Amino acid sequence: MHLAAIAHTRRTRRTGALLLALLLLAACCAGARAADEGTAQPGDLDGDGRVTAADAAGALRLAAGAVAPNAASSADVTGDLAVTAADATAILLCAAGLADDFFDLVGTLDGPLLGARYAGRFSYLGTLLTDNSYRSDTVSVTIHSFRHEESACYLADIYIRDITAFATAFSGGEYRGGRETVQQMAADNAAVVAINGDFYSYRSKGPVVRNGVVYKDSVDERVDICVLYRDGRLVTYEKGVTFEQILAGGEPYQAWAFGPMLLDADGQPLTEFNCGTSILATNPRAAVGYYEPGHYCFLLVDGRQGSYARGLSMEQLSQLFYELGCTAAYNLDGGQTAVMATKDALVNQPYRGGRSTSDILYIADPSAPAAQDAEVQP
Repeated sequence: MHLAAIAHTRRTRRTGALLLALLLLAACCAGARAADEGTAQPGDLDGDGRVTAADAAGALRLAAGAVAPNAASSADVTGDLAVTAADATAILLCAAGLADDFFDLVGTLDGPLLGARYAGRFSYLGTLLTDNSYRSDTVSVTIHSFRHEESACYLADIYIRDITAFATAFSGGEYRGGRETVQQMAADNAAVVAINGDFYSYRSKGPVVRNGVVYKDSVDERVDICVLYRDGRLVTYEKGVTFEQILAGGEPYQAWAFGPMLLDADGQPLTEFNCGTSILATNPRAAVGYYEPGHYCFLLVDGRQGSYARGLSMEQLSQLFYELGCTAAYNLDGGQTAVMATKDALVNQPYRGGRSTSDILYIADPSAPAAQDAEVQP
């Protein structure tokens, strides 16, 4: 897939797009569900005995205060005593046959990460798998491959509704547990997708914060730092930040020390970086990107492999994350260490087959069903 097909325009207002989609679907979506005769049906705002996209549009207008709340009781399908975009989305999902029951959506569409936005990227009727995607009601991952600057690139586009889905793992399952391949660690942790980390064991200082546990609070003052906070924000700090300053920003859930940071505080690309000259040159790359709380990406760029893949310079990597629409991005260990994998196989073609490392970043479904319960789609 071409980069232009997956890049996110920086001018898009995603919430506005969702609201517009709901209103448009009111005119063309025909999914319906019969109501019990003589009984007021939740979600049936117009009282025609069916739950349709028109009811979703009505709930949306109620949420915006555009109409009098005559149907407020039937519009509050999520049961939180308020009519919001989450109710409109829930009605639309059920009307379109994408969800079985409003009750199943309670707490899902009004959660702290993403809320009702990007509702169509998730699955509410069981886990759906394809060759390059995974969708449940909590996790949505799609892996795109494309060419950029004479290199093979792999982008995992990630949406999560639970911060614990964005996890990290040590080799051997323990701190200072030696080294393993990314694919082995991905398999051991049932990863939907994984990428190598910061090779923390190579450094005497950190910080090292993994899955909410602080293993090392000393900070390597020579490198930029990346922190994923428990509220879903991913923040990059320039070198010299203290652990006290990191704590002042919130509750760290993950923290990495490698770098450099790839975008400035305004999400603009950089031309100068806090790293050695050799790292600036064209190389295989592994990096993590951030759009907003709950929406992230892993990027793997193969390199050092002739016409198949040259790799990217740090400036090219920064520009690519800008074009993807990220607001923050951070470089991880690259070169031969740069590997992306799922629990089943490698995604990229690592330089010289890749090498073992000390840690990974990965996405996993906190409530994943047994493999035999997942529906595989062509």
